Amino acid sequence: MINNVFFLCKYLFINLIKICSMKKVKSMVLLLFGIWFCQTVQAQSLYGYRVTLFNGNNATANARVIFGNDGWPPNYGTSPYTPDYDINTLNATINFRDYSSVDDKVKSAIITGSARLTLTFYKDADRNYQNDHCIVYIKQDMTGYILNSFESNYEDDWIKVTYFGSGDLDGEVSCLSIDSPYH
Repeated sequence: MINNVFFLCKYLFINLIKICSMKKVKSMVLLLFGIWFCQTVQAQSLYGYRVTLFNGNNATANARVIFGNDGWPPNYGTSPYTPDYDINTLNATINFRDYSSVDDKVKSAIITGSARLTLTFYKDADRNYQNDHCIVYIKQDMTGYILNSFESNYEDDWIKVTYFGSGDLDGEVSCLSIDSPYH
């Protein structure tokens, strides 16, 4: 994607220079083009996530743990919490058996993440789809989205949440899977 943007920009830039004959106009065009190009390439390369898990619905009670990745760009917003665990990959499976403060305790989350990121919360620590699970697909970059419960289906401009199960995922989440199209 970035290569396509680069070649398009290069083509536009060369043609703009040909059209502009005055020195001041050329300088202005170069400056504006440079600013636009840098912002476009930066926007194409941003990625990351941060998930803060709570042991109460509606992001209430205690914040149990925060997971995030170290590729997280600082201009995506900040969290009032410092991550307890820093996951060094975008594609990760986090088994909560390894984190006793979270295993079978959390009921909601605050999510910050990049567009096209998919988070799946499982009741089964081994990611068994036969048990309750919740798939959260992030539709556009967002900061501080409150996922009130893992046991509901809904969609808005920011995310799509799909719940599969019989109503016993809240307080029983044992695994989180993060899948990203970014590598």
